[in-house]
Amino acid sequence: VIPESYFQVPGFVSELMNFTLRTAYYPNKALAFAGAMAMLAHLTGRRYKDQRGGRFNLYLLALAKSGTGKEHPRSVNIDLATVTGIVGEFGDTFASGEGLEDSLLISPAMIYQVDEVDYLFNTVKVKDSRAEQINSMLLKLYSESKTTHIMRKKALQRGQPSPGSVIVQPHLTVFGTATPKFFYQSLTERTMENGLLARCIILEAGERGEAGDPHEEDFPEPILETIKSMIRMARSK
Repeated sequence: VIPESYFQVPGFVSELMNFTLRTAYYPNKALAFAGAMAMLAHLTGRRYKDQRGGRFNLYLLALAKSGTGKEHPRSVNIDLATVTGIVGEFGDTFASGEGLEDSLLISPAMIYQVDEVDYLFNTVKVKDSRAEQINSMLLKLYSESKTTHIMRKKALQRGQPSPGSVIVQPHLTVFGTATPKFFYQSLTERTMENGLLARCIILEAGERGEAGDPHEEDFPEPILETIKSMIRMARSK
């Protein structure tokens, strides 16, 4: 069990986390923390790196039982993205590996908030071709965040392949949620060794807490200003 003190990250993460907790039906610190960290990981995409050139593209999975409040952090992030004009950088499902690739060609930094993410691990387990394709793309994009992703060549009408395109420093953030029972049931030796699970950070949210005081309120100005400043930074490059 992660000590709750580990969830206290000064600045943007704590501000967004506290907002999520204040407005939730059932406040849960682990879920609120996961949502805030996913949002921060997305906002830092292609803007910051560590001394070794590493980026901050997270594959973060939050596990919680039904009724714990998995939806609320995702909704907060979507509402915040809508207010600040970056909702076009959000997705909610992986339709195909090609679709994931195409979305990053349009917006090189994308965040996907995926409910019931155990479905992906289940389909990989039975060698479903569509899921295999998505799995392969997730592995590539995670490793290519500090380099260049070469896209597939598309067939043109006359049967000639296109010259292809590239995505410089693709930054994909995944915020997935699932119930612990079904997520762990989806894991096999194959799914644990194919590389995707090793790239994921998994948080367990525990039991549902006491009811909170769900209500609507405006996002605090420090949260909005942080996002606006990052948007300005990106446009100035």
